[in-house]
Amino acid sequence: MEAQLDVVIVSCSELLNPKPTTDSLIQTFLENVTLEDAMLKEALEKRGMSVLRVSWDDEKFDWGSTKVAVIRSTWDYQNRYDEFTKWLKLVEAKGTELVNHPSLLHWNVHKKYLLELSEKGIPIPRTILLKKGDKRTLADLIDSVNGKWDQKYIIKPAVSAAARHTHCFVKGEEGPLEEKLATLLSEEDMLFQEFAEKITTDGEVSLMVINGKFTHAVLKVPKKGDFRVQDDFGGSVDAYSASAEQIALSEKVISMLPRLPLYARVDLFWDNRGDVVLGEVELLEPELWFRLNEECAHRCAEALCEATVSKDR
Repeated sequence: MEAQLDVVIVSCSELLNPKPTTDSLIQTFLENVTLEDAMLKEALEKRGMSVLRVSWDDEKFDWGSTKVAVIRSTWDYQNRYDEFTKWLKLVEAKGTELVNHPSLLHWNVHKKYLLELSEKGIPIPRTILLKKGDKRTLADLIDSVNGKWDQKYIIKPAVSAAARHTHCFVKGEEGPLEEKLATLLSEEDMLFQEFAEKITTDGEVSLMVINGKFTHAVLKVPKKGDFRVQDDFGGSVDAYSASAEQIALSEKVISMLPRLPLYARVDLFWDNRGDVVLGEVELLEPELWFRLNEECAHRCAEALCEATVSKDR
């Protein structure tokens, strides 16, 4: 069947049909995601594209009816990863082009990629990957880095989003988390990292990159007493003038990926020695803060238009 749509903006049912909430942070989050998707939709429609916003788990939608499916706000994928992986295969089988490419999504979903990029010379936080079934305790891990790392740490799942199961603690306070880590390691891979104290004061810089080129940046700072920079945890987000060093690092990171993503977000922060390091590169459903830089939405739309043209060839 010939594709009837040019682009589908892929979201999730929770965002397309949100439940009423009295939580102002959640309400703001829902409004922001809706606005971001609407800005991209409008930018595409201005270029003559036919566009629809659909939940990835919509069983009634024919994914062969669109040329391109751009993954933008599938925020529940980490809790339904097996289902999501099956959906990716379904869309590919329909001949629809997924953006970003599925091979990039599979590579990006597990944060072992940080260690791969580190081997290529990209600076990252001090990190130990703990494989599922690892029997080491936090006390064991702390002993292994004693005298080498500062004495404040983070544990978090290697496949995660929105600070799921992320815990921060100092040496001597690991006891209550030992059982938690053991339970998590029985189910999934984890990361053990040195905590970057500067995040609590200086925040984290997110740089948006479209087709390998930097567009704009934001600075995310956690609320007082917290270390999570996400605005849905009360953190602040503001436009930021990135340095030449930060821009160069963001573009270098993207150039080292298995293939060029159409869109990406590169998160950087300062470690305890004051060096800029890579915290994360988001290729799956990154928030791109179009609302703080409308031009980025248009550049993303232009790249998607090119993808639909390539599909027609």
